[in-house]
Amino acid sequence: MHKKKYWFTLIELLISISIISILVVILFRAYNSISQVTFRSQQEKNIQQEMIWISQTLQNIADNHSIDFDSYKLETTNEKLFLSGKTEKIIITTTWICIPDIQITTWFTQEQREDPCQLIIVNQNGSITPITTTSESFISKPYFTIIPSKSNEEIIDDPNWFPFLKIRQPGFQVNFTIYTPLYEKWNWIKMSKILFQQFFNLQK
Repeated sequence: MHKKKYWFTLIELLISISIISILVVILFRAYNSISQVTFRSQQEKNIQQEMIWISQTLQNIADNHSIDFDSYKLETTNEKLFLSGKTEKIIITTTWICIPDIQITTWFTQEQREDPCQLIIVNQNGSITPITTTSESFISKPYFTIIPSKSNEEIIDDPNWFPFLKIRQPGFQVNFTIYTPLYEKWNWIKMSKILFQQFFNLQK
C-alpha cells in the first residue's frame, strides 16, 4: 500500500518561522530586561556597601578623636576636618579637585574617571590613608560641619553665649553623594547614587 507523505507547505513554513521569530524576540527582551535589572541592583549594592564602609571608618575615627580647635584657628574651612587623638593629629579631606554635587550634570568625564574624588586621611607624618574605594564609587565634594564651632572654654568666655549652652559631646557632620563609577544621569541602568549625610559623636 502506498504511504502518504506529509510535507509543510510554503505558507505553513513561513507562519512557523514567524511564530518562532516572535518568541525569540520576546525571550530576548525578557532576558535583556532581567540583565539590566540585575546590573542595576549590583551597582546599587556596591555603593551601599561602600557607604557602610565609609560610615564604619568615620565612626572608628570619631571614637578615638576630638575636634582640633587649634588647627581651625589657623584655617577656617568646611572642606577639611581637623581632629586630634591621644597620639597624633589627623586631617580628613579629599584628593585633587572634587566637584560639588550640583555641578555633576550628566556623567563623569574621562579625566574625572581617571583621577576621581577620593576621601582620605592625612596623618601627622604626612602619610595618606584612603577611606573611599575609587574602583567601587566616586564621590562629590564633601562638606564637614563641626559642633561646637568653638571650644567649650571659648564658648564660656564669649559674652554672647551662656554657660548652659556648653556642649558636652562634640561631633561633626559630613555631606556628600556617592556615585557608581558608571554613573550616567540619562541611563537608568547606571544611574545609581546615594546621599551620604551622617553625624558622628566625638570624644569629649
